[in-house]
Amino acid sequence: PASATTDAAGQASATFTAGGVAGQAVVTAQLDGLTQQTAIQIVKPGSDATTHKLALEFGPGKLEHGQQATLSAVLRDASGQPVAGELVSFFGSLGEVTPASAMSDASGRVTATYRAGNAPGRAMVTALAGYTSQSATFQVGDLPTQPDEPQPSPHRLFLPVVRR
Repeated sequence: PASATTDAAGQASATFTAGGVAGQAVVTAQLDGLTQQTAIQIVKPGSDATTHKLALEFGPGKLEHGQQATLSAVLRDASGQPVAGELVSFFGSLGEVTPASAMSDASGRVTATYRAGNAPGRAMVTALAGYTSQSATFQVGDLPTQPDEPQPSPHRLFLPVVRR
């Protein structure tokens, strides 16, 4: 649907169906003046994009609240050659990745910045290009002092579902 009503858990969903043309689609969600967009790279089944490999470089094992770190993704084809001009999207938990998506350069590389949020915990950043993805995990802030008590996160991360 073009619009949806949230359920008792505050969640709403919609299904995106790709057309027959390869390219980039942008999906936008809006609520009470807040807007979030994500770009989706549409590829034809059986195309070269289904055999690409993605490498994610993200060094820190721990970030403090508000601290930033650079992440880099490199996209290569099945023979190991860089892939230029393909959409790479980034997603991050317990923080924000900027830009959320970008096109790979001549060396197949896309860089972005992750900024840690205020909630402590085990975080993850993920890079997605076509049918391939890579993730890295790390700690944000200090571990809770009482690990027996679950610490609810005020953040939720929703990734697009990609099906072949």
